[in-house]
Amino acid sequence: MKTLDETYQESLKKIEEAGVVSEITKEIIRVTEALKNSELKNWSPDQLSRAVTTLALLRVNLGAELADASSYYDFAYLHRKIRYASEWKPTKELLNRTMAKATVQDIDSAITEKISDVMSREIEIKHLADKLRVIYDSTETLITALQSRLGVLKQERIESRQ
Repeated sequence: MKTLDETYQESLKKIEEAGVVSEITKEIIRVTEALKNSELKNWSPDQLSRAVTTLALLRVNLGAELADASSYYDFAYLHRKIRYASEWKPTKELLNRTMAKATVQDIDSAITEKISDVMSREIEIKHLADKLRVIYDSTETLITALQSRLGVLKQERIESRQ
């Protein structure tokens, strides 16, 4: 059986291999890195405006990816629940033949062992959806911060004309 760390690292690797960090997320990361590596106060209003527009467009497309990932997780969850339910009676019957009376814990344990691969895959899919959600939400925060900076520059321009 794999350790928790091995399972988590495997999940990260699968996300990377699946291309979750798609061109959309790569571009968001590129814009974020550009902001991080330069003094925001030195950005012109035009540069800030272009960054906001770029991030807003990317965020729309990322939203579609997030919706797909969330739906995929919902399907994985439902698949696990159905699989678990369909295993209940056969597992109970099998255990009752091999032991005096199978308890709920015995049956649950046996089913969990049978469908552990399904459960692991569900967690990996949730990990993917969560990762996209964080990027999506963070992009909104970044857009808001850039818009705020644009507002400050606009106010400074108005004050300098007076």
